[in-house]
Amino acid sequence: MPISFIDKVEELILSNLHSSPTVANEVLKIINDESSSVNDLVRILEHDPPITATILKIANSAYYSPTTPIDSLSRSIVALGFMTIRDIATSASVIPYFYNANGSAGIDLPGLWTHSMGTAKAAQLIAESIHFGNQGIVFITGLLHDIGKIIIWVYFPEYYFKINELTTHDKVRSILAERKVLNADHCMVGKLLCDQWSLPPTISTAISHHHDPSEVDKENQKLARIIELADFMCRQAGIGNPGDAVIHKPSIATLALLGLKKDDFKVRYKDIFEKLVANKSEIESIMANIGT
Repeated sequence: MPISFIDKVEELILSNLHSSPTVANEVLKIINDESSSVNDLVRILEHDPPITATILKIANSAYYSPTTPIDSLSRSIVALGFMTIRDIATSASVIPYFYNANGSAGIDLPGLWTHSMGTAKAAQLIAESIHFGNQGIVFITGLLHDIGKIIIWVYFPEYYFKINELTTHDKVRSILAERKVLNADHCMVGKLLCDQWSLPPTISTAISHHHDPSEVDKENQKLARIIELADFMCRQAGIGNPGDAVIHKPSIATLALLGLKKDDFKVRYKDIFEKLVANKSEIESIMANIGT
């Protein structure tokens, strides 16, 4: 029997991606610990010069335009805020981990990561609006929601180009094109990585079911729906490149996160969307400094 695509992915993850980036793992622990402080985050970051340098570069970028140069992590936190630094640190530890110059020629990897960052921000805005739990967890889930696509794009470019042919010329959604070419999809690939990295089940479940949240148990369903809606909003806002041009409307159950009454929904959706659009330049600026 010929080896399946999923078998190839499992082999890749075990050999090349078997452990999560150290800083991302430590930041996740901080997010999960309500007693953690800014000092805990600084202690982790100060031992990682490349990420510290990235944070300082972003803090001093034209977008933020500080009146005086920022030369320390503590000043960066004061200037940008704890949550922004936390999210940048997470992104700066994960994103470069997947850049592969030999395998990504002709592939818009920065565009896909920008879409992922935009989805993460949209998810945070949605979570804030509906008073949903830990926004750090929401950000990480949004950032990694398309990690399966990134693995396909970077490590299996021969399959990517076949998928891209379908999404570009036949206007097929990425997930449907993947299933046709691979007999698998990016959600399945993402779950394999989440499981290998021992990410919390709530993150793994949302990533593996952000296109079909109704398949998730009630305990984990809300986060999956937040990511589905965030992905939709990010596409509408034109942030990054998700890999296809199809904007698939979320289910009624997912839209109902923002209110059952039509007027309540419209007001809340408009408010979140306008905030996301207002953050577009910041997202693109951060990505320009993180991307390789």
